[in-house]
Amino acid sequence: LQASGEPTGHLDGFLVRYDRDGAPLWARRFARAGTDEVPSGVSVDADGFIVVAGTFEDRITLGGGDSPAISLDSEGGRDGFLARYSPAGDLLWARRAGRATTWPPASR
Repeated sequence: LQASGEPTGHLDGFLVRYDRDGAPLWARRFARAGTDEVPSGVSVDADGFIVVAGTFEDRITLGGGDSPAISLDSEGGRDGFLARYSPAGDLLWARRAGRATTWPPASR
């Protein structure tokens, strides 16, 4: 099983679904050359729907399965994202959270 694309040289994230025996069913990659995409939390509900939370810089493009890709643009610096996937790995929606400042803020 392989998530498509070449390594970007930065922090790339991925999401993999396994069956009960530990065999991989599908994989989705979060990557863009020159930036970091960092999933930091995953939740699966009782029906198998998956929500991924994380951060990104500049732009992140999410997608996979039979669903069209969704691109989110940062408002400045590092922003957060939430994405929901079906049990089959199809992207259902994606949202950005952030504002036009750098995160985390500089120490004083």
